[in-house]
Parts: sequence; structure tokens; C-alpha cells
Amino acid sequence: STDRYAGDEGAIRCLTDGQADVAFVSIESALSYFQRYRYLRDDYQLLCHSGGVASLNNPCQGIGEPTEVWISRSNASKCD
Repeated sequence: STDRYAGDEGAIRCLTDGQADVAFVSIESALSYFQRYRYLRDDYQLLCHSGGVASLNNPCQGIGEPTEVWISRSNASKCD
């Protein structure tokens, strides 16, 4: 595909390029992408099903394989 934002990796690229606020991807894709681009890891977080957040270094508790996750910038504003 010529669409650089297609698929899981494209969704993460869209997020890291600043074109999106969140990406919905498989946990495997998220961990694989940020393994390759380690310098970005601290800039993003996982949004957990429990309503909390987790770092890419310590994923959400209760994640089974395979599953889909939301990723956001770690400096994203929180709703009241």
C-alpha cells in the first residue's frame, strides 16, 4: 500500500507524526514498533481498559494475547 498510515504500523506512524491523538493497534504491533524506535518510548503511553494508563515498558495489567490497545502521547491532557 502507498498509504503510509495504513495498518497498525501506519496508525502508530500517524500518531508519532502528530497527525492523530491516539492509535488503536495490537499490543504486538505497539511493542514491536517502539522496540525499533526506542527513543520514542517515553513519549507515548498505553490507555488501559481499566481507565488508567501504563508505559510501554510496563504494559497494562490483564492484557492477554492477542489484544488491541490504545496508545496516546504521554503529555496528552486528561479529561476531568
